[in-house]
Amino acid sequence: MNEPRPAPDDDEDDLAEPHVEHGGPYFGRLLIVLLAAVAFCGLLTWYLGTTLEH
Repeated sequence: MNEPRPAPDDDEDDLAEPHVEHGGPYFGRLLIVLLAAVAFCGLLTWYLGTTLEH
């Protein structure tokens, strides 16, 4: 009638939140992306400032 459910594997818990390691998300990757975005905006500002002088 009511068959017992199999115990969940430990691997399933790891798949629930793969981005969290030791209590913190990808902080290093986020920092690199943030620095790349700031550098891109700086280069774009410099480029537009030098080419669109009127």
